[in-house]
This record gives sequence, C-alpha cells and structure tokens, in this order.
Amino acid sequence: MIIDVVIVNYNSTKYSLRAIESFKSKTFRHDLNIIVVDNASNDNTKEDIDSYRTKIPNLVYFRWDENNGADRNFIKVVELASGEYCWLMGSDDLIEDGSINYVLNFLEKNIY
Repeated sequence: MIIDVVIVNYNSTKYSLRAIESFKSKTFRHDLNIIVVDNASNDNTKEDIDSYRTKIPNLVYFRWDENNGADRNFIKVVELASGEYCWLMGSDDLIEDGSINYVLNFLEKNIY
C-alpha cells in the first residue's frame, strides 16, 4: 500500500460512513487502506464500521475503551498505518472526484 487514509471518529458514525463511501466510490485502484480510529464513541460506530468491513477488505478499525482526545487519536492512526504516506482526515471530511488518483499519480511521477 502506498497511502493509508486515516479517519478519526468520535460519535460521528454517519459522517465516517459518508467519508468511507466517498473513498470507496472514487477509488479505482487498490493502493490504499482506510483506517478508522474510534475515540470510544457511544453511538453505533463499531457496528456500522463492522458492516463496511465485509465490503471493503482494506478497511481497518480500532476502538479505544476511553476517550483519549484528538492528539492521541492522530498518533494512533499513524501507528496503525502500513503505507508510505498517511492522509489524515476528520470523520466529516469528504474527497473530491479524482483526488485519490490525482495524489497517487503525483506520487508515482514525482517521488518514485
């Protein structure tokens, strides 16, 4: 994997699912993982993400037992990442059409 898209979530499952959908629907290559770190949400985040894990094999989910604040969550997503690059996102962030392929093509042309 070249890029890991990492999403930090706290009680925002509907936004996280929209973010995941935006990546899923715009990804035409398999050069990325999607990692969700759940900051001890008390909504349906775990169940909702689990339902997506059957559809998206490169979706990784981690849940804290207690709220650890934003900074610790961003550190955790980087720890879980296995790609060369991390694309950090909030749970309510969406991507524009073509942006994943644009970034991957840019990296291939300018870095590799």
